[in-house]
Amino acid sequence: MVSLTEKELSLSVIIRYSVRIFIKEFKFLIAASLAFTVLVLVSMFLLMFLTTQLVQAAPVLAILVFIMMMVLFTLIPTYQMILVTLKLNSRIQDVKVSLGQLLKESYAKLFPVYGGVLLMVVYLLLWGLLLIIPGIYKTYKYILAPSSMILKSLSAREAIHYSQTLTAGRWWKTLLSFLLPFLPMMALSVLCQLVALWGGNPWQNMALFTGLIVSWLTGVLQYSIIAVITFVLFINYDSQGKAVRTAEAIEAPENSAV
Repeated sequence: MVSLTEKELSLSVIIRYSVRIFIKEFKFLIAASLAFTVLVLVSMFLLMFLTTQLVQAAPVLAILVFIMMMVLFTLIPTYQMILVTLKLNSRIQDVKVSLGQLLKESYAKLFPVYGGVLLMVVYLLLWGLLLIIPGIYKTYKYILAPSSMILKSLSAREAIHYSQTLTAGRWWKTLLSFLLPFLPMMALSVLCQLVALWGGNPWQNMALFTGLIVSWLTGVLQYSIIAVITFVLFINYDSQGKAVRTAEAIEAPENSAV
């Protein structure tokens, strides 16, 4: 398969490349997804328990615990995204990095990236107040901002601007790169649930069980799948931007000489 940085990849090659990386890193991705899912569930359970206990005795404290719960609900997936991105980057660069190093480096980047993600959410909410379509459009214009913060150490505003630059003229390809990999899983889940609702025995229970498993796996793996696709798109788009800038730098002296 052609290199990620050799030329701009077509939509089909991007999806195949993402699937290939996902399969190669499946053990790591499933382990990370399960670990972070358990961490989110346990944290949510404990904080919800504390909230219900404090709501009568200390309402203000209960509100603070609820806010903390919302922060953790977004902070933990952000940490997972950073960890997966750094792991994939080490594979592309053929550099061996221990899990401890990955966890440490991910933590060092966590709060700057999290702040950038919150700024993105604010921008998207403001765009969404206009109409749904502008919100969707801007979502995929900003989609590479987290990777820009993780891999290029850009500030939040710089990363958002850089993401819009990278996706300029590539919006549909970017959208379909995320949409198409999820469609088979979503279709299978919906089909199984339809069979469970209207089908007869002995397929009913099996279809319902299969649909629930597929839905659960999709939910558990969604952040890892999104991280893989985002990484592939970012590396490919960014490499083409570097190639253009290099070509312009080479041509500049010649133009100035003329």
